[in-house]
Amino acid sequence: MGQKENNRNLPRKNSISVNGKTLTPKNIATMMLLTEDELAQIADTRNLLKSRGDYGCDCLVYEGDVTAEGYWLDDNSFRELQRQAGNRDIGTVAVLGNLAVNGKFLLSDRLMCLFVTGTVQAAEFASYETEVYIGGDLRTSGFSGQKSRVTVAGTIAEEH
Repeated sequence: MGQKENNRNLPRKNSISVNGKTLTPKNIATMMLLTEDELAQIADTRNLLKSRGDYGCDCLVYEGDVTAEGYWLDDNSFRELQRQAGNRDIGTVAVLGNLAVNGKFLLSDRLMCLFVTGTVQAAEFASYETEVYIGGDLRTSGFSGQKSRVTVAGTIAEEH
């Protein structure tokens, strides 16, 4: 039984651009593609996610704290992330650290799972179909979407 090819040899990038806009986070240490099994080994996703992280897709993993613009994982940006990852079928984006988002953070419904080991801070946070796991706190002035699909290990602090 063959395992998915691990693409650890992808060029490591700190950002990608579409139409002159930087779409991926700034200030990241490392970005790599892993299989769901590999992510489970380093982040215990099989136990922490309601889905057990079993989507049959690849995982785009950022090691270290990430600062991003609100459009980072919207529909257009997510499609571009997949294209620049060699059209791999990315189902999970994982941040092994904290995530700070400038502006409103609207997750694409094309993304199966967002997994963050630390705290997420965003002016507004909106997620409707995406499974979300936050290992720290969620700090936001507005939280919309399907809260039943979002697990926050810490506290939800709606700041005004």
